[in-house]
Amino acid sequence: MKFVVFFLSCVFATQALAIEVENVPNPRDQNLWVTDFADMIDPVVEQKLNQLIETAHQELTIEIAVVTVDTITASPSPKDFATDLFNHWGIGHAKANNGLLILMVKDARRLEMETGYGMEAVLPDGWLKRMQEAEMIPRFKAGNFGEGLFVGTEKSIQRVRDNNAGVTTQEYQSSYSGSYGGSQGSDSEVPWWLAVFGLGGAGLAGAGSAWKYRKDRTCVECKKKMQMLSEVEDDQHLDRGQYMEEQLGSADWQYWYCTDCDTSKLLRVNKWFSGYSKCRKCSYATMKVTQVTEVYPTYTSTGRARITEDCRHCNHHSVTYRTLPVKTPPSSSSSSSSSSGSSSSSGGSSFGGGSSGGGGAGSSW
Repeated sequence: MKFVVFFLSCVFATQALAIEVENVPNPRDQNLWVTDFADMIDPVVEQKLNQLIETAHQELTIEIAVVTVDTITASPSPKDFATDLFNHWGIGHAKANNGLLILMVKDARRLEMETGYGMEAVLPDGWLKRMQEAEMIPRFKAGNFGEGLFVGTEKSIQRVRDNNAGVTTQEYQSSYSGSYGGSQGSDSEVPWWLAVFGLGGAGLAGAGSAWKYRKDRTCVECKKKMQMLSEVEDDQHLDRGQYMEEQLGSADWQYWYCTDCDTSKLLRVNKWFSGYSKCRKCSYATMKVTQVTEVYPTYTSTGRARITEDCRHCNHHSVTYRTLPVKTPPSSSSSSSSSSGSSSSSGGSSFGGGSSGGGGAGSSW
């Protein structure tokens, strides 16, 4: 009997700590971004985390919420809870859907990172999962929860910044297309054909790719398989632009030759994530494009960004400016929705009305 009483008391105590989505304090009511309801983050780290997210919000217009809770109600999983909380608060701007929720459930030892629709391409599920396992989970296991959250948030912001998310469009993604590959520099996690055709198409594309690989490396004269020079040996067959592409990691040039009939060919293998794009002057994938926001847009005025192009091969340099659109104000419906889950305070703000369809990734520690 005593055991039953003890067991029931533990159950009731756990239920008392459990929180529902509507009762999680909204950090924007205090003009903050972090709700440490489970008291897992050192106050100094929490302050730095709020500053980090605020800076990213001003620079990139993205919205990031970091939340810790002791436990959640029994019905939803941590993933369901994250999706519901994301949509309840409306994290991210309504049109851009550029929100990110980082949720920690203490008793479940579970981390969930939920992305808005507009962030799924910039922060793909696979990348989030790998980043969590490499940067966040080891720190959580060591008890450094605040540090893990800070590093994970910082890595996510840096990836968004590198992709110019929130303020640019695809015009600043690499558009290089070589003779022996598709678009180089794309930031998708998989080649375009896999995204379009799915697993079945991937099998067909893989078969076609294997056929092309054999064809490109077969001598056109005697039909025998050619040999490839080593990375050091093939450098003497490259021009300056091709050599620079290899040094920058934007391409791998391979020199193939036939031992029987002296036939040779130079093949270009694209590197997908080098960060360099095709230079408009020399046409080599040796140009770095950077964007710096000089004037941040507000809800009433546009901003301005400086776009710099620098080519490592031909030394092409150009600076242009781009007008950043006025920020989208929160909709009235999203404002009322975000304030319904917690009491409002004077001088508070709200999230922008974004939504999530369940994108993101989670890990346990």
